[in-house]
Order: sequence, then structure tokens, then C-alpha cells
Amino acid sequence: MNYWLTTHWPRPQSTPNSEPYADVWVKNGQWNVIKQLAPGDLVFIYESKSGPLPLGHNPDGSRYTLPKAQGKAGLVALVRVIERAIEPPDSVEDLYDNGKVMWWRYRALTEPVNSGAFIPREEFLPLIGYSANWNLHGFGDNHSGVKQLTAGEFTALREMYEEFADREDRIRVESNIRGGQFGGPGGEGDVHRDLKERIAADPSAVLGEDGLSLYKVEFPFNCTGDRIDVVLRDKDKKFVAVEVEVECDRNHLAGALQCMKYRAMLAYYFERPLEEVRCILAAHEIASEVNARCAAFEIETIMVARPIRPSTVGSTLPIGSVAVTC
Repeated sequence: MNYWLTTHWPRPQSTPNSEPYADVWVKNGQWNVIKQLAPGDLVFIYESKSGPLPLGHNPDGSRYTLPKAQGKAGLVALVRVIERAIEPPDSVEDLYDNGKVMWWRYRALTEPVNSGAFIPREEFLPLIGYSANWNLHGFGDNHSGVKQLTAGEFTALREMYEEFADREDRIRVESNIRGGQFGGPGGEGDVHRDLKERIAADPSAVLGEDGLSLYKVEFPFNCTGDRIDVVLRDKDKKFVAVEVEVECDRNHLAGALQCMKYRAMLAYYFERPLEEVRCILAAHEIASEVNARCAAFEIETIMVARPIRPSTVGSTLPIGSVAVTC
């Protein structure tokens, strides 16, 4: 795996905050730079304070200037490369509002990993050997806006970025708590509570995924009265909403619908793209029909084996015994 830093110009003013920062682009003549990116590589995205915008096209062929936003001048996202770079078939030269014609010819597709923080350039540039007041104009190999980082540089940036993101998340959670707490869950059965507590105590072992860690049990949304059974973070620091059920027969709806709702609520609450939030439906039994339906809506389903009670066999099943169904 390799590590990179790329630069983006500010997005048009109309771009919604929920749209993730994505992809690595280079201009015509810079193929030798972008062809080095491989699936699995991690890329930090720097958004400049200013930059040109391509002119929009009217139906009659005339051009218009898009509303321009001021960029953040800092690190805004961490993404992962998912495909080797290609030349998109619709890639063409375009006219920009500064009067220049540019051809962004090659693109490497990415998926979002973490956009929960912002680090001003003055704070991160010294970590990778640059002056704190540099504006990054002409950055990258062959002035491409793309540069490979050493493992040490990337680790330092990631530690700083995740520290900033965690701080912002804590502020949101503390604000939520000050809004008042709701009472505990009503009518929770022993089997449901036992499964929830097992997942919270050792999520990686019980759910069969390395890198999972507990964020909060019974995560409250005081404004709506909703509570997520368990919220985790995965190895990429994505939030993972876990809805715990005991059994999901072929007609089961509640758990899956809760998963979809909680994923959207966490994304909105923590100001993340939906792609940076996962949801898991965990139960002792899940019908195949529910598994298939959940997979179609990006809901992960995990069946967790019931513990064997000591009174029955004299020992308990290891806590990590799971069957991952999709």
C-alpha cells in the first residue's frame, strides 16, 4: 500500500455538504504520475482556498459562470483508491472562468474513508517537510497536484487528522447530552441485552471483523428519542450503527428499517457522507430472505451464535463464534 496527498480546487457553491470529496485527477501529460496509484492506496485531499471553475453550459451552447465558494485551505478528507487510473471516455478540454483551457484527462476512482476533520495547511505542512505558509501552488510530482507520502509522513498526518475528527465528534456528543437524557430502554429482554452487551464488550470477536472498537452503547438522539443499541468505529474510523435483534424471520422489517434510519441519522449528526457510515443488523437468527433484502440496501447482516449455557453443557461457546452472512 502507498500513501498520497492530492489537491482539489474549491467545489462549486451549490455542492451539498453531504457529497463526499472524491477521486484523484491529473491533467493531460501527467499519466506517469497517476498510473502509480493502486487499489487500496490511501489519499489525503487538500482543498485550496481559491481556484478556477469550469464554465457551465446553457442549452443553447452558451456558457455561464458558476457561483464560486471559498475553499478551506486545509486537509478535508481521507479517501481510498478503488480502481487503477483510467482516461474516462467523456474526458475533454474545458474552459475555465479564468480564461484558460484545461484538460483533466486521467482519473483514479476513490471511496470516502473519513471527512470528519479539517486541518489548516499551517498545521499539517510542517509534518511533511514544507513551510507552514506555503499555498501549495505547483504542488506534486510534475506540478500534478499529486505527491506520494512516506509511511512516516502519512502516519503523522493521519494521527493528527483523526485527533481533530475525534475532538469535533466529542463536541457534538457533549452538546447532545446537555440537551437532556431519556430514560433507559423499556421492555428489553434478557437475550437481547446479553447479545448487545457481548457485542459492546468485544465487537471484533463477536462480529468477526478486525479493528472494531466501541464508541457508545445506547447512543441517544435526544431530539427524537431514538437510541442506537451499539455504535462502533471500524479500522478506518467510520461509524458503525449496530441494531441488535434476537431473531429475524422472513417477514421481519423493524431491525432493517432501524438500521437504515440510524445510518442516515449518524451521517447527518456527525456531518459525514453516507458512504462513511455503516450499519449492521446483528441477531442470533436471520432468515435468508432478510439477508438478501438487506444486502440490496447496504445493510450488513451478522448472525451471532447463541452461547451454550454452563448449566447445559458445562462450558460456554467462545464469544467470537459468528457466522457472517453478507
